[in-house]
Amino acid sequence: MRKVSLFKLTLVFCVCSVLTGCWLDDNGSSNTNEMNVAGTWRGPVQVNSCTPADVCNQVGFQNGQTFNATMNLQQNGGDVHGTYTYEGANLSADVSGTISGSRLTLNGNVNNPFGRATVAFAGNVSNSTIDANVSHDVTLFDGRSGTVGGSGTFSR
Repeated sequence: MRKVSLFKLTLVFCVCSVLTGCWLDDNGSSNTNEMNVAGTWRGPVQVNSCTPADVCNQVGFQNGQTFNATMNLQQNGGDVHGTYTYEGANLSADVSGTISGSRLTLNGNVNNPFGRATVAFAGNVSNSTIDANVSHDVTLFDGRSGTVGGSGTFSR
């Protein structure tokens, strides 16, 4: 009986050691629950709102207008950084943010000839698409400011 108990105790110890090792071993890697968003993403972004009209006219955003956008992203665990660009427009921003599960959030700033703008991107990643809302706070060099909101679906 003593041999059986010693065998069971050894077996339990080995199993616990293996499980503890798996639990503690991260090998420098991050949470595997995050989606991989590294790469180039493209998609049409439709302007859903832009106010006030004089600022929107100045920067070229009109309700219902669609812009093709490109994101080039790099990822390190849950941290994401890269660029967000409207093709054909003078708006390209360095962005950074996080991926948590399937939720991607990015923020950035851009300065260009009309003034300054922010980029706020929030999307849900599913396989090779991201359904996103994008917004921009715009400040013109003459001090006028406005807000642009849009949405789109990006794909790799």
